Amino acid sequence: MDFDFDRANRRYGGRRWNVMWPASFEVEGQVLPCTILDLSRTGARVEGLGLRNTKAVAKLQCEQFGTLEVNVKWARGTKAGLRFARPSAEIMEILQKVVPGIGRREAPPVVPAHRAQFGRRRTPQAA
Repeated sequence: MDFDFDRANRRYGGRRWNVMWPASFEVEGQVLPCTILDLSRTGARVEGLGLRNTKAVAKLQCEQFGTLEVNVKWARGTKAGLRFARPSAEIMEILQKVVPGIGRREAPPVVPAHRAQFGRRRTPQAA
């Protein structure tokens, strides 16, 4: 079981879409093959050999959406978390064309219903 995915969802609270797309990751002149595991409006989680933390702006290239500039936020083993360099509104315009369901309104927050009071009712005592 992959606990990194659950932890990332709790930490950032953003909705993620699982995709499993082949891609390439270019950083400092080196091109590495990778697989995009999931996407959100702010970034992506990828898997591939040779992924590492770097301060340099990298490029994520995929047949579905072209090339996007990214920053590496974390890298552990063969997985890495990337944050898109463009604003999320621009990313959503690009991804809505290729990811089914992305950009739909998320469900409104659930408002708890009034809770019924059972048992003995307390009446305020007069002083």
